Amino acid sequence: MKGPKIIHCSAGVGRTGTYMALDYLIQQGERQGGVDVINCVASMRHQRVHVVQTVEQYIFLHDALVDALTEGNRTVTAAEFPEYYSKLKQQSPSSKNTGLWDQFQLINRLSPALDEKCFQTARLVENKCKNRYDNILPSDNYRIFLSSSDTDYINAIQIPGFKNRNTFALTQMPLPNTVLDFWSLVLEQDVSTIVMMNSIIMDKKTGVYWPVDAEEVSFGSIVISLLETSKRNVSFDVLKFKVVNTKQSNEERIVKQFQCKFWPEEANVPENPGPMLEMIEEVNKWQCQVNNPTIVVHCMNGAKKSGLFCTVATIIERLRSAHEIGVLQTVVQMRSRRSQILASREQLKFCYEAVQAYLDMTNTYSNLI
Repeated sequence: MKGPKIIHCSAGVGRTGTYMALDYLIQQGERQGGVDVINCVASMRHQRVHVVQTVEQYIFLHDALVDALTEGNRTVTAAEFPEYYSKLKQQSPSSKNTGLWDQFQLINRLSPALDEKCFQTARLVENKCKNRYDNILPSDNYRIFLSSSDTDYINAIQIPGFKNRNTFALTQMPLPNTVLDFWSLVLEQDVSTIVMMNSIIMDKKTGVYWPVDAEEVSFGSIVISLLETSKRNVSFDVLKFKVVNTKQSNEERIVKQFQCKFWPEEANVPENPGPMLEMIEEVNKWQCQVNNPTIVVHCMNGAKKSGLFCTVATIIERLRSAHEIGVLQTVVQMRSRRSQILASREQLKFCYEAVQAYLDMTNTYSNLI
């Protein structure tokens, strides 16, 4: 191509500068085996002030460089996947580890360690009683704020999917004292879908938030009515609720809860990915009907089971939408919001097995090239 490229955004400094810096630094990294981000941005700012305009854009620049220059951090097509996954399962003659193990170690290196300062709100005295575990907390950068509770705090974070930055609201199974906060989250985030990945545990530390022995239950000003229960084989149940906020002119919402039954509490992963893929499909169908982007996903700790569900759902969404598979990138993205997500090699392997099972079910090897 002859001549320079024309690049613009609204002001010509923020997104434009980030794009230009990324283009330059990727080439620098490929040529020299290293990058100098500070010098690059400083040099560009000598020529045009405010290039790479915000802290978020500067952080994104680093994240994008990691994605572009990390060995093994690439997407594959459906047609390439069987061979790619087969190689990942093979043992390396030099390291004696499988490619999957090496990739899990790479994920650990790429996953950012969140500073303790990120959890200041969660560690406030008045909020400690709202956390089931004191080591699984929402970062102040990604936590969801409530506006209709005694405080704005709930142990919940926003997790992006492939297309939408607010696809998932990831949280813990409510405590008895946070059930009202949970329903406030559902109403304020305009949620019509709840995915419950944990088993129902009826004890003093668990806040059951729907009618169990009655047709209706109230939490403060919020009234929950059970309209319908349907079972999907032995894999999961679907409960349909009517949610009414009597404080907000009887604001009414229809919400479906998908209750996982295929994953024993003590198991690290489900026995096979089929039931999870089936539940993801049912969730997607309901989401298309209600057209509300955010899904509340929870398990007991808000990381182990719910994190794997969000990861697999995002990987499959990317496969269906962009015809590409990027497991490592998706896991690193999830871990940037909550470091306890996908904390084991078995869960990483499950993500690949889920892709394999999805391709087998849909016969899409030849169609998604």
